[in-house]
Amino acid sequence: MNSLSAELVRVVQVSLGQHGSTALAVVLGVLALLAAALVVNFVGEIFGCKLVNSSRASLVVLATAVVLLGAAALIGVYMCSRISSAAAARWLPLTAAVVAFLAVVLPLARLILKAGYFQALFTMGLSLAAAAALVAVVNAAIGMTKAGESSVGDSIGRLLDRERLKEGIR
Repeated sequence: MNSLSAELVRVVQVSLGQHGSTALAVVLGVLALLAAALVVNFVGEIFGCKLVNSSRASLVVLATAVVLLGAAALIGVYMCSRISSAAAARWLPLTAAVVAFLAVVLPLARLILKAGYFQALFTMGLSLAAAAALVAVVNAAIGMTKAGESSVGDSIGRLLDRERLKEGIR
């Protein structure tokens, strides 16, 4: 069980990006879940899901997150250690998540949202795309902020060195 929880933490870190800060990962995860729930709510109404509302959208998004992360972690623990190919071990958790999406999440979304298969497919697919886009944008912003901080620090250091040299010459 300890290896499963460690693999689950690794899968979540890979999904949200390696930040080193647990608080940042939690905030980013909650924002991604909220974005996905909003998209399920709005897109479900557009595609004609019969019982879509904010509580059902939140329920189906939470269930989706649990199923997809759990499937990737389970495959990572029990199958990836037995595979000798590094490329196959890298792609196997993603493949397991896609299969879990098609086999578990879509029937669950059909049941909770009272939708057809393709209505649920497009609704859940767009919600996952929105969550992934949000995570990508936030990760890019964090990367640019860190790069900007380091370059500003370097620039300030160079300016201070230049001023010290000028004072030493005078």
